[in-house]
Amino acid sequence: MQLSFRGRLKWAVLVTFLTVAPSMAQTAKEFQQRYGVPDDKGRYIVRPGIALIASFAENGQLCKLQIESQHSEPTRGALHPLLPAEAITELIDEIAPISQRGRGRPIITWSAGCTTIEGEDYDNIKVRRTILCKADGGSGVWYANIYWKRQECK
Repeated sequence: MQLSFRGRLKWAVLVTFLTVAPSMAQTAKEFQQRYGVPDDKGRYIVRPGIALIASFAENGQLCKLQIESQHSEPTRGALHPLLPAEAITELIDEIAPISQRGRGRPIITWSAGCTTIEGEDYDNIKVRRTILCKADGGSGVWYANIYWKRQECK
């Protein structure tokens, strides 16, 4: 069976939708279906050692997400294990696919000593990563945030 151009186009759109749709956890219910029930601290454990704290609007839409070490304390005073930048980027791409972010601006970087904050600003979201130096000379992500620019999130 040979498909016409229109048939191939419809098929491509369907396949794209089916592969992208599962990654669009945008409501509280969808988020919980994808990542399970939060732990006793209200965090979703999404990878070994990586937790998410999600904030939703009254209508259930995802508004803010913080990605941090599963082993962090509830207060920001204690330093917790740093996370690999690649794992954080992969998770951000999973939760907020590039195709859904809108037009983007270049990465903005602020540095002070051993702390760097990277920011990406898109039409639909903002992404911030706080990166710290390690004693061995490397670096890791302390935490990252995704902010959705939806009207109900303001």
